[in-house]
Amino acid sequence: MLGYALGCVGMRLDDFERMTPDEFSAVCEAHAKTREADSRESWEQTRALAYTLSGPYMKHKTTVQRFWPLPWDEKKEKRGADRVVMSREEQKRRFEELAKRV
Repeated sequence: MLGYALGCVGMRLDDFERMTPDEFSAVCEAHAKTREADSRESWEQTRALAYTLSGPYMKHKTTVQRFWPLPWDEKKEKRGADRVVMSREEQKRRFEELAKRV
């Protein structure tokens, strides 16, 4: 724990010695979340760059998430999985129905 606190988190020894176990646990959790966010940001930047550079050579348009899926993209796709896709005619009919109510 001491090595992690001083070496990875960058705490001073006297700060570590004054902490309770719960406080240190909270610091470790915050540090882990920060590292994960930094890692995700780096991967997102790499993916965006690769997508942009590959654009002129792609035969079919696609989204950056489909071009290079990352593990956290699956969560976003699952939320949209229940969406109902309507045809143009169905959208128009639905819009007219809603417009009549107003």
